[in-house]
Amino acid sequence: MAVWDLKERNNIVRGNLNYRDATRGIHAIGYNPSVVNTVEQLNLASTGNATDYGDLTVARGELTRGNTSNNTRGIMYGGRTPTIVNNIDFNEFATTGNFTDFGDTFSSTTSGGAGAGNSIRAYKLGGRVSDIEYVNIASTGNGTDFGGNVGDARFRLGGCSNETRGFTFGGSIPAAQNNQIDFINLASLGNDASDFGDLSAAKRQAAAAGSTTRALIAGGYTDSPATYFDVIEFIEMASTGDAVDFGNLTAGTSYPSGFSNRVTAWFSGGYSPAVTKKIDTVNISTLGNATDFGDLVTTSASG
Repeated sequence: MAVWDLKERNNIVRGNLNYRDATRGIHAIGYNPSVVNTVEQLNLASTGNATDYGDLTVARGELTRGNTSNNTRGIMYGGRTPTIVNNIDFNEFATTGNFTDFGDTFSSTTSGGAGAGNSIRAYKLGGRVSDIEYVNIASTGNGTDFGGNVGDARFRLGGCSNETRGFTFGGSIPAAQNNQIDFINLASLGNDASDFGDLSAAKRQAAAAGSTTRALIAGGYTDSPATYFDVIEFIEMASTGDAVDFGNLTAGTSYPSGFSNRVTAWFSGGYSPAVTKKIDTVNISTLGNATDFGDLVTTSASG
């Protein structure tokens, strides 16, 4: 059973309400097609193209899928240069500018994990290791072992969360794709990921974004046969079960990035199969196909 400090729980609830007023989306570019340290921003209040935001401390791709934030600070976990790095970067959202060193990941070999978080902690699930780790967003320092594990050391995962559960979608083990959906209870240190259900197909490199109740999983790739998925599917976070069809992206895409303000979701960049700069958007609470939002300044995949 999860036990929360009342002040901490109140901060989480207030933070999730405030997400609905978010006006800025942050996208670390990743591969262009070589690795870059560029970070761009989107004005979520209106359609249009991205603009420059700043730089990461190290140029890298295959960052944790679903890197997380609260209302004031964003966290970027790990990645590859192509050498796997253990950097954790952060940035204060009040102003544009470069990211700053936060600390190092608990595991020295993490890339392509799933990100999750609430307004207090940022988590990294898997990523070539089975470890789950976290940091306290308001501080700085190295990642701390969560105590539980993601099965099979999966990587190239999709990741998403609400204030209570963190999710992983698909991934590679180590080369074959799978259709697993797993979850952890964020408040309960030491719990292993549990089975939630399955995606509609085995895939890796999908993006995820969600509200407090629903997670959307978009795009992805499989080798057999080579397929760039345009499918968007969803789960209801409070239950368990298989993903259900939501609609389609404007094009089949692997390695897109996903983010949301809890009401609207955006999926940006990816391989299609060439590196793209497109940005798609959907309303999370409805069903239907994505529409064009605008473009990144820089072509991007695995950001």
